[in-house]
Amino acid sequence: MKERFQDAFWLWGQSPGSHHITAKLPGINRMTPMECCREFGIPNCYRVVMSGFPNKPYDPEAEALAECRQVVWSITGSLDTKRNDDGIGDLYETLRLAEKFPNFTGGVLDDFFNPGRIGFFSPGKLAFMREKLHEKNLKLHVVVYDHELDWGIEKHLAECDVITFWTWNGNKNLRAHEANFTKLQKMAPGKEFRAGFYMWDYRNSTTLGLDLMEFQCNDYLQWYKAGRIDGLILCSNCIADIGLEAAPWTREWMRSVADETR
Repeated sequence: MKERFQDAFWLWGQSPGSHHITAKLPGINRMTPMECCREFGIPNCYRVVMSGFPNKPYDPEAEALAECRQVVWSITGSLDTKRNDDGIGDLYETLRLAEKFPNFTGGVLDDFFNPGRIGFFSPGKLAFMREKLHEKNLKLHVVVYDHELDWGIEKHLAECDVITFWTWNGNKNLRAHEANFTKLQKMAPGKEFRAGFYMWDYRNSTTLGLDLMEFQCNDYLQWYKAGRIDGLILCSNCIADIGLEAAPWTREWMRSVADETR
């Protein structure tokens, strides 16, 4: 049976307004993760703590995603979520939520390889996390940025199930994402990969032109068809309603390729 591209769509869902805390963004953000999933036709969601939001208990946020087919919760949130820098993060909270919400399928380590965080998490601790997640039929996901590929991260990658690849400095480095992704695949053979993509250049606090949006999105479709990625992750509801030109373009592109198969 053929797989539809839309079934592999994911949202990088975060609390409305949280990106404006650290990023120089225009407009006002009110769109929730679930609203964005509906608007963009995205069936799955990574729900990730950003700048400490949301606070525990997470149950109301998990309940809000009941329509999603799959939800992956953050074990470590964004780098400025310092409460997760304890060597275990929100692992046990994720496991608890998974008992309550049947659409939970994993936990993700966000901003993980930053020098300010990686020291708290040895490969052995990741192996422990993965074992605990597997006991509940959940997978361990991790974020990797293109600029981290030469940081000696292979031992940590080996303990993860799903690797999500992101290009942070979009205007400078997106044209090189093919070479960088190929390098990452060679670093972690046999892993499941997903491509994350932005509608804003967070590194330089500026827009991503529609030429770059079209360039990266066309590549992601080809990567999916070739079996190189098993998912595509849009970042984020937090910039989907603030007036960026890239947002409606991305929505229409996702609708136009939803029925592509492999």
